[in-house]
Amino acid sequence: MYSKECVIFLNSVTNILDIIKKTGLSPDDVNIIVGNSAENDAQIGKLGDGFIRGRIPLNGEKNKMFTFCTSTAFAGCDFYSDCATSFVISDGKRINTTIDISTDLVQIAGRQRLKENPFRKHLVFIYNKSSIEKSKEEFEYELQKKVNLTNAEIESNNLINDAALREKRIKDVCRIQKMLKYDESFIMYDKQNDKFTFNYMALLSERYSYDL
Repeated sequence: MYSKECVIFLNSVTNILDIIKKTGLSPDDVNIIVGNSAENDAQIGKLGDGFIRGRIPLNGEKNKMFTFCTSTAFAGCDFYSDCATSFVISDGKRINTTIDISTDLVQIAGRQRLKENPFRKHLVFIYNKSSIEKSKEEFEYELQKKVNLTNAEIESNNLINDAALREKRIKDVCRIQKMLKYDESFIMYDKQNDKFTFNYMALLSERYSYDL
């Protein structure tokens, strides 16, 4: 028997819509299960005619070939398909798409309810490997190096007296962090206090992603 349907769990409406656009799926192919909000409805509507926010089919109703779900369906929602396979996509570098394997993954694994479905106990988990492959010791060592670099960078930038050079450093830091999302350093510019400082929320976010 072949699996002819798939349920994809991805906690990002934007990413779900990007997948649909890039693959050229039609409204007849997809069921988009996301939170009930005007913003989500507006985003889905931009896909074109026929695309709307969907709902979980009841037992006995026909399932579409591709079902996309955000965290709305991670818990308490049951799927009744006799051939669907579940996929989970998790990006550890983005908090909103991170899957907690101790809670979210357990909930998702039990969402296929029909015993007739031979794939109901199969789960395909797609995730970033870069940080997960590191041991706790390796992670802490590299994190401390990043902290030390950040502190040195903050001290150096705050000592700049030349107005033109300082203005350039401010623009550079803001531009780099917008592109790299604090991947190389935790430095940020505090406009209110007019100084370079440490973004501790970015540090906590990186540690949180690794722990998950």
